[in-house]
Amino acid sequence: MGEPCASTQTIPTTKTPMVSRFLEGFQGIARDLLTGKDGKTHDLGRWGIAFGLAGVTALVYYQEHLPVPVHTTARDLAIAYGVLLGGGGLGLSLKSKTEPGGDQ
Repeated sequence: MGEPCASTQTIPTTKTPMVSRFLEGFQGIARDLLTGKDGKTHDLGRWGIAFGLAGVTALVYYQEHLPVPVHTTARDLAIAYGVLLGGGGLGLSLKSKTEPGGDQ
């Protein structure tokens, strides 16, 4: 009864300075990619592009590494990447003047 259960015990973690700097840098890059010009306002279009690319990447993994037949080719998936990035980039550039701080 005096012993705490395993789920309530905390495991000490140590972060090396290099790992800590890497994680801080990655968070900064992710924030810059997913927010508007002010760095605070999350952009639905950018999140949509990120989820779309993650979905296409999952399809590539599914096609290449699982023994289930998928009726797409690598060319089809490359076209999907191009359409997502091209359309998303065009959409973000067209609305860039409506973002906070976009008067430039």
